Amino acid sequence: MKEKSKAWKANESKIENWTYNTSEDITGRAQPDKRQSFTEKKRERVASGYEIRKRHYRSRSCEGCPLNGQCTKAAGNREIPVSLERLQ
Repeated sequence: MKEKSKAWKANESKIENWTYNTSEDITGRAQPDKRQSFTEKKRERVASGYEIRKRHYRSRSCEGCPLNGQCTKAAGNREIPVSLERLQ
């Protein structure tokens, strides 16, 4: 599995390699200026009828980040939706 390779585990653009701080409600990499802060909650219903509750996080600033090209293709700061099941 690629998730067990050293290269995959070292890739900081992968959300699976980030940490979650429950007291501050932020997620992201180790550098404090590159962490994502909570912005909003949303609910999404899939075709089968299952409801997914997600929390959305946005980075404070992607400007000047050396991982910007690997981490996101969007203009502006990266925003990520995270399923509540993943945070628990």
